[in-house]
Amino acid sequence: MLPKALVGLPHLGSHICDEWELRVTARCLEDDLKRPTDSNFEELTGIEIVKALVKDRSHRAIDTRRVAPLTCGEEVWVLSRGNDHRGATWHDSANRVVWLVACGRHRSGTSDDFFPYCKALDEDDTLLPAEQDYERLILDRDLRFAYAIRVEAPLVLKTARETPGEHNVMLGGQFGICLTVECADELESIAVAFRVESTEFEHVPIILQAFQVGKWEPATQMPSRPLAPGEFAFELIHVPAADRDV
Repeated sequence: MLPKALVGLPHLGSHICDEWELRVTARCLEDDLKRPTDSNFEELTGIEIVKALVKDRSHRAIDTRRVAPLTCGEEVWVLSRGNDHRGATWHDSANRVVWLVACGRHRSGTSDDFFPYCKALDEDDTLLPAEQDYERLILDRDLRFAYAIRVEAPLVLKTARETPGEHNVMLGGQFGICLTVECADELESIAVAFRVESTEFEHVPIILQAFQVGKWEPATQMPSRPLAPGEFAFELIHVPAADRDV
């Protein structure tokens, strides 16, 4: 899953879909689209083949016609826009990305026709994403996670304040947590539990601070139950902003 707050929108170098993201390789950006390799996706949305990418690959990662034969052994699918705009997309299922790996004009028999061009890139081992593309993908995902958490955490906290009990929620499209909010006298206690096997520990401080800035302390249990095996938790006790002296 990808962050619900961003589904259907461009963010950094991607367009976010329900189950994957759409991206353009650096080689395709520079050579085919004549754009900088660090272009954000929103800057590309006026380009015809990028319009087709969003329209046709947001809900369908593959198509009916392949660019073939290819020596790379991967299934690369034809993307069409109008009479002669053509693109090639590859579903990188392991990383949940549909990449636009090449684009051009289709004019059969010409030296710059799209299909021979794709096959030449394949023979040169430059058709599929390169290391540079994955480096930027990782960076974008880290930045996206931080952004999504800042958007989602206040909404989750509001719900927890309004509805007593433990809330199991998914944050940033990838981290499941348990959250409780309890009030006593003028103090509010927020407890957050994580599962070891599904948590990237460097993201824990980002999540906690998105809920409430303050000094979080390790907790030995959740308010209504002991911690489950493989679970760890933090608690913050503070005076809610509405109750503070102004």
